[in-house]
Amino acid sequence: MAGEDPRPGRVTTASDTTESDIVEISVPLRSEYGATLRTVAASLGADAGFTIDDLDDLRLALSEVFSVLVDLSRRPEARARVSFTRSASSITVVAAADELESPIELDELAASILGSVVDDHEVIASGIRFVKRVDADGDDPPRA
Repeated sequence: MAGEDPRPGRVTTASDTTESDIVEISVPLRSEYGATLRTVAASLGADAGFTIDDLDDLRLALSEVFSVLVDLSRRPEARARVSFTRSASSITVVAAADELESPIELDELAASILGSVVDDHEVIASGIRFVKRVDADGDDPPRA
């Protein structure tokens, strides 16, 4: 069933998404763990049929989001929770962290980057959610 999952940080995006299509990972909220998240994202994107350009976009978006969370981290032992929900036509990523130093606000550069590389993004209570859709015909239309 499409909609919000009652568990924190869990979102289903399409009726064809099953529990097995959701991958969740928790990593220390430190910049060196961004590579781990980018690897998971690239693997899931490749399995979903993303083009090389779409995979690069997915990794860039995740890097930007994770960097925002790292910059706002208050504690050295803080953790990020990232969920990847794969449907037949997209991957939705929710990256969240507790006990951030201040509310999340995307600066102009971060918002511009996300607006350029993903199809939808939003700041949520303790993180950022974004969606990257599969380019079915291999020809990305220009984004506004």
